[in-house]
Amino acid sequence: MAHFTFFADESGHVTQEPGISDEVGPSQYLCMGGALIPKARESEVAERLDEIQRKFKKKKFLHAADINHVQKIYLIREILALDIDIFGVVSDKNTLGGFRTRSRGNPQQYYNRTALYLLNILGRHLRDRNIPGDAVEIVFERREHDYEQLQRYIKKVAGNPTGDDVDSIPHISASSIKARKKEDSHIFSVPDIIAHAVFSAFDRNRNNFGITESRYLRELLTSSLHESSGLKLYLIQSSKMKDICQPTSDLLREHGMFVKPRKPVQPSENLEATL
Repeated sequence: MAHFTFFADESGHVTQEPGISDEVGPSQYLCMGGALIPKARESEVAERLDEIQRKFKKKKFLHAADINHVQKIYLIREILALDIDIFGVVSDKNTLGGFRTRSRGNPQQYYNRTALYLLNILGRHLRDRNIPGDAVEIVFERREHDYEQLQRYIKKVAGNPTGDDVDSIPHISASSIKARKKEDSHIFSVPDIIAHAVFSAFDRNRNNFGITESRYLRELLTSSLHESSGLKLYLIQSSKMKDICQPTSDLLREHGMFVKPRKPVQPSENLEATL
């Protein structure tokens, strides 16, 4: 039986308070990326990432925040060429509704909730490929978080999944969830750039003058190199998402994801809202 490792990382702030982002303030979105790597191929993937790091003349980990626009596109294309399964989710904090009240704004619970949806699309993939959950080690990039609490949460939902959004959680082995430092494996570069690509397509902030960048997400969604290399993207509560920029909204519609486009605003109004 083949064994796998699922690497996961996030982009955005885990605080539940939405807002227009700045360098220290909260983001409106929390996004997560994941990559399912056969253990037999981990060395191959890591070696390719090492080669890219040297090509970019980077001495440290390939972090999306530390590479330029063209390098990000190149990295994404090289990852797609590896023909590995990649996943992403996006959560708009303006859609949290009653969850924010029930969780009392607890950021750990919000992180767990977003991770739940990421693991659900992984579980659906495992089910469709007849891969048992205990054959997959799930590794999140370590941050200040109680990962045992995440294990208990996933196990609880798996025991009583309600709704299509969590129907595949029973295919996830909660006991396989763990965390590692990003520096422990170069493969974290993969979920890092995926989460960044999704986040960049949605996040409007003071630093980007309210102008999103959907090019990276387009590269991930329109891949035709291999059947399994394109991004499996899930928009949490997509029917309630309203503040999506037009290029990203159009891109999602191209791929059959119905979302409401952002209400058009005058340039002066947009500038006032984001600066």
